[in-house]
Amino acid sequence: MDLVKYDAACRAIAEANAVDEVKLIRDKAAAIAAAARVAKNHGLEIDAAEIRIRAERRLGEMIAEQKRTVGLNKGGGEKGVGRRGKQCGADVEPHSDKTPTLAQAGIDKKLSARSQAIAAIPQRDFEATLAEHRKAQKAVTSATMKKLSDLKDRKADYETKRTATEVDPVIVRADALTWLAAQGECDLLLTDPPYMTDVPDIRAFAAEWLPLALSKVKPTGRAYVFVGAYPEELAAYLSIAMPTQVLVWTYRNTIGPCAKTRYNLNWQAILYYCGSAAGALRGECLTDRWAVQDVNAPDGRQGNRIHKWQKPDSLAERIITQATEHGNVVVDPFCGSGTFLLAAGRLGRKGFGCDKEWRQ
Repeated sequence: MDLVKYDAACRAIAEANAVDEVKLIRDKAAAIAAAARVAKNHGLEIDAAEIRIRAERRLGEMIAEQKRTVGLNKGGGEKGVGRRGKQCGADVEPHSDKTPTLAQAGIDKKLSARSQAIAAIPQRDFEATLAEHRKAQKAVTSATMKKLSDLKDRKADYETKRTATEVDPVIVRADALTWLAAQGECDLLLTDPPYMTDVPDIRAFAAEWLPLALSKVKPTGRAYVFVGAYPEELAAYLSIAMPTQVLVWTYRNTIGPCAKTRYNLNWQAILYYCGSAAGALRGECLTDRWAVQDVNAPDGRQGNRIHKWQKPDSLAERIITQATEHGNVVVDPFCGSGTFLLAAGRLGRKGFGCDKEWRQ
């Protein structure tokens, strides 16, 4: 019997003569329904589930019809026949009943009770319930498939657009000051320069590169400069070029030795400079516009951290999306692992940068 063919399965149920035959059809239908669910063959799943219910109804009818058959209920001889074949005080040959017991047919009490309950439902009500269930299942399946189709279309469209607009950044190994002097104007300066722990004089260092870098930003552009949370470093930068705002990037997934007289730092400042002719920030998500950007740092245990001070991709993409348009120029004179420029390229911006320790 081919259970895939609904009508053939229904005929097989009607023509079955023994409970074990119906039980076999029921088990096959349940197995096919489970396999169809995994394979996401919803039509087959609906058919097989209905065949299982119909088999259970027929099973309940047969159990009810044979309630008085001793072999079906308990196994052994006819009603009134003792274990030794004695009846009314006379020795008789025990009756040989080949009808399988419920246990022999693999029918437990739970299945027996459920099947008899289904069999007790009037035929008209039973058919109406199955028809309504099938209709509802098909409606749900149709809606689900449409959603999946829409998601696939959106993903394909996104991948096509992303591939079509993605731009490879240009990164060179060079000194930041020399490189900056040769650059034209940009729409966004996004950079993470060395901290005071990596340079001998943070004030002198900031005075060398920051004014030069800001001079390359168009009046319609913006600049975001990540600096350490050290008071001396903040004071050095603020004394050279006062930003429009001081933003904060905070992270919650790093920990270090606890100092005795100081608090552990889990944030960095972002000096935000807005050009005099800059338009409104882009993007519609208001939760991305807070001055405090709460985004976890890249985690080396997950293999996505290759630089000591690497910034998260999501934060880089958020800033670039808010501050630029497709085709705009993004500059990073201290690109490190290239996080900002690679994010710019993914978003269809033209990225240019350098690092004195850059390796292709």
